[in-house]
Amino acid sequence: MRVHIVPAGDDYARKNHRSTVGKNVSIDIIKNFITDQKILGILNGDGYAAWGVTNGHNNRNYNQWLDMNAGDICIFSRDKRFFSVCRVVTKFKNHNFASHLWKNDEKVWENMFLLDQVQEIHIPTTSVARVMLKNNLEPYKEHY
Repeated sequence: MRVHIVPAGDDYARKNHRSTVGKNVSIDIIKNFITDQKILGILNGDGYAAWGVTNGHNNRNYNQWLDMNAGDICIFSRDKRFFSVCRVVTKFKNHNFASHLWKNDEKVWENMFLLDQVQEIHIPTTSVARVMLKNNLEPYKEHY
């Protein structure tokens, strides 16, 4: 199991988090866009939280998304705090679904993942950064 830090601080991310993580996307809408039977076979709830990322500069977001697996944890951050935590149910690439959920003419967050067990949290990022730095996890230094 991995823990993925997911930034969600800009205006789009705040709006999208409220609409598709703060409340679930219904299974009926999900089924309109997903036809992969393997994915549909694991979806047994009435709805799921949904999130997606663009490929990012030099495919940074895409490569992190590739490392994501079912059962992993996502921790959303903004304003120097972690505010939401959830579990990854599945991931998939779906341009049309992303466009439907997060209408934006500039970018499409098509590297998608469905989430459950969403919980609100209040943890300053500085608390986590101290642990990361103490354990020589330098890649986290740039974020905090």
